[in-house]
Amino acid sequence: AVEEGEGWISHNGTTYVSLDGQEFSRGPVEHKGTWGDIAPFYEASDSTSANMFEISIEHGKLPVKASYAYAVVPDGGKAAKAARKLQRRVRIIENGADRQVVRIGLKKYVFEW
Repeated sequence: AVEEGEGWISHNGTTYVSLDGQEFSRGPVEHKGTWGDIAPFYEASDSTSANMFEISIEHGKLPVKASYAYAVVPDGGKAAKAARKLQRRVRIIENGADRQVVRIGLKKYVFEW
């Protein structure tokens, strides 16, 4: 089952929450292939197809310095509450190519590479 609200989408007990105000696009998308296409340790098999849940954030054609910020939350069926709580508490301070800084409540987290 899929639920959605402003800046979040929940699918089968997992909620995807936009942290920077961008909206998600979603839909069932048909994927075709073999398990061997995914990982080489699977033996060759017949091709199969299935509709898969897929979400995306649209940046347009050939984006320059585009960014996004989202969280994935196991919600236990409480998607709207989990999403609102995260959107209130998490602040993106910096979302750069070599450093990300996030504030959650009173704590600040810095990721550099």
